[in-house]
Amino acid sequence: MFARAYQVALLMIGLLISVGFASAQTGRLGGQVIGTDGQPLKDAVVRVQQQERSGGAKVKTNKRGEYLFGFLQMGLYSVILEVDGVEKARVNGVKPAVAGDAAVLDFDLATESAVQKAANSGQLTEQQLNNMSADQRKRYEERLGKRREQLSKNEALNDAYNAGMEAVRARNFEAAIVAFKKAGEIDPSQTAIWGQLAIASSQFANSQRGEAATAARNEAIAAYGKAIELKPDDPNFHNNLGLELIKQGKMDEGKQELANAALLAPNAAGKFHYNLGATLMNQGDAEAAIKAFQDAATSTPPFSEAYYQIGLTLMGQASVDDKGNTIPAEGTIEAFQNYLKATPNGPNAPTAQNLITSLQDSVDMSFENPDAKKRKRRK
Repeated sequence: MFARAYQVALLMIGLLISVGFASAQTGRLGGQVIGTDGQPLKDAVVRVQQQERSGGAKVKTNKRGEYLFGFLQMGLYSVILEVDGVEKARVNGVKPAVAGDAAVLDFDLATESAVQKAANSGQLTEQQLNNMSADQRKRYEERLGKRREQLSKNEALNDAYNAGMEAVRARNFEAAIVAFKKAGEIDPSQTAIWGQLAIASSQFANSQRGEAATAARNEAIAAYGKAIELKPDDPNFHNNLGLELIKQGKMDEGKQELANAALLAPNAAGKFHYNLGATLMNQGDAEAAIKAFQDAATSTPPFSEAYYQIGLTLMGQASVDDKGNTIPAEGTIEAFQNYLKATPNGPNAPTAQNLITSLQDSVDMSFENPDAKKRKRRK
């Protein structure tokens, strides 16, 4: 296949020796590249890189798919095949031939493609195995071993993750935490695992008190942190992390995470403020909760459900006068009215309307003229 090329190479070598330029022993390496269509591939790039020292070269295949390196310094090389600028194959530890024919290294992309598909499926015919070269057989067995290892890993990962989800559905959050941690050890690159671990840890923290609650909350914070490392542009992770930090008393850090969430998803800013208000309300900080609900209601687009929550929160600040009439806190009725105006058919519309009527009826609407003379009783 390379007879003519070798003759030219030998003449050149002889010429170099005759003029005294060749001071180091050289060798030859050549082969043929077959494309994925089974035909010789023209203009494929073959590169060689020395493994022991810096240095390399490249050639293109001819119309018969052939390539030849005629003057390689002796040593071990990595041989790389590129097609359209993309690496298609690489063979390490290749040694050029010193005398006689060149060391031959062929690339058969059609066979490689068939081997890859067979390795992915785990099935290969006896004929395909027999037709493989020793190098192809070795690479096939390596791929097959890796595939089996990956399948085993995937099975263990799925079992652990599904066990965690089952435990969450059963509200056994402690068992869910154990399962999700196991899944995270198998594949720490899955954001879903860390997100679910954070949720389970948060729910478990809600059921605990004292140090146990603090420890579980810290685990939720750490899990959300890992999820954000993997997917920093997810606003929901930032939102949920912010809420956990606030529950842990880290108000400034929590608000910063909520601000990050709003920056990543401006259209959902109202929801994030609303969640903050609900969290603060559950912690008993009514004033801060009202402020968060107001931010939600006036965001763009407005989160109108916040008006209803403002009204409910203000209901807790109502007072009673000397006559036993309920005096709603300033803005209570207006909050419910704003809710009805924004969402007249909202889920809490009937309740809001009833509360407005009740509050208005409870206020003493009678008028007493202070200048009117009091009627004297007859003795």
